[in-house]
Amino acid sequence: MLTSHFYRIVKMKNNCLNIFLLFAIISFSSCDKESDFSYTKSKIWAHRVNTPEEANRKIALFDGIEVDLVYDTITGNLYVSHDIGDNNLTFNDYLAQLNNTQTHYWLDVKNLYDNADAICNVINSLANKYNFKNNFFVESWSTSAIKKAKKKGLVTSLWVDNIAIDNEPDTAAWHAKVMRQIETAQPDAISADYRMWKIIKQYFPNVNIHLWHTPADYTEENVRLTKEICQDEQVKVVLVDYDEPILY
Repeated sequence: MLTSHFYRIVKMKNNCLNIFLLFAIISFSSCDKESDFSYTKSKIWAHRVNTPEEANRKIALFDGIEVDLVYDTITGNLYVSHDIGDNNLTFNDYLAQLNNTQTHYWLDVKNLYDNADAICNVINSLANKYNFKNNFFVESWSTSAIKKAKKKGLVTSLWVDNIAIDNEPDTAAWHAKVMRQIETAQPDAISADYRMWKIIKQYFPNVNIHLWHTPADYTEENVRLTKEICQDEQVKVVLVDYDEPILY
């Protein structure tokens, strides 16, 4: 009797273990492969490079470029555009005209908040086609979009509000909002206007920071500030409008 009871307990434990292992295998199989993304040697990337002609000029000089993208639900295409509705050049045609698609990309997807799964599928497909799958991240302000992009294996950057331009910024409310976003979406970095640099450092000393120092002409004062920002190890990328990168 006791022996029979003992074997029943062992059998139940084995069944529970098998179920646990099955769920673990399913969960592991459903996750996309982790990206091998690594940051470039130079933190200085070119801002708003939205034509193949400009891209070919900039990728010959810069380690990375920012491209603005908009998804069209009718065609299922990503278009290179800063404004929703200006759908002329597909991202596929843009990439096909580049001399080197293996540069690094900051992909600012303007409507990633809508149809994020479909958009991420298109990006992953193009990244495989043009061989830059470990050389890009996507940016969005949408927490839900960032979560979906992460599940698709994309490196992500969470766009945060620029409160540095407010006369009396409510930093406590901003901090609480970004904390909730980070806890929910687990982005790989935070991206913001360059004036947010020290605020982000104060409240989030352990996150990767992506900044745009734009619009800013190539002047001694601007270059000095860009260099100062780049010397911060927490800052990983700085977008600039300069014709060529600077040394820092």
